[in-house]
Amino acid sequence: NPMCSQFDTVTSSPYKGWLYNARFDYTINSKHSASLRFSSDVNNTFAPREQNVMPSLWRQNRNNVYQTQGSWIATWRPNLTNSLSFNWQYIGNKSLVPVDACGACIGVNGPQVQVNGSSFRMGNNTDAPQNRAVHRYETNDNLSWTLGSHLIQTGINWEPAFGTGSWSFVDPALVVTHDP
Repeated sequence: NPMCSQFDTVTSSPYKGWLYNARFDYTINSKHSASLRFSSDVNNTFAPREQNVMPSLWRQNRNNVYQTQGSWIATWRPNLTNSLSFNWQYIGNKSLVPVDACGACIGVNGPQVQVNGSSFRMGNNTDAPQNRAVHRYETNDNLSWTLGSHLIQTGINWEPAFGTGSWSFVDPALVVTHDP
């Protein structure tokens, strides 16, 4: 039946990801060393969140994660060492209605339609679109001191995080029909 042909479909679920990592270590002298590292994880996917649902209910996810870390280690005396590090991390995620990946799919950008008592669902995912952006900063300073057979360690950790985001829950609507 040509009218039902859109319901008989196999859709690809592409994933593209890029991982990068670079680290630089530097020995200043016999008592001081430093390091710097940058990492990146960027990925995009078009995939279902649940099993056996129409592609219009899938989500298009875009993730961007970046991290920079620097450290300095100082050996003040053979029995006294200090380690200072700083870390910045950004986590960005967008969970989108799949208009770009599935523009011609039946139900895309429309209300979610569920048939109660069956696995049939089409339309927008109830959790899309949404996005978040989190910035995390972490500073650690640790001191180790050896006195004879005793080890004294102390330190401080400060980790503020700031985030924003939005969530369009059940946008534009949710329609539940009942199976006769």
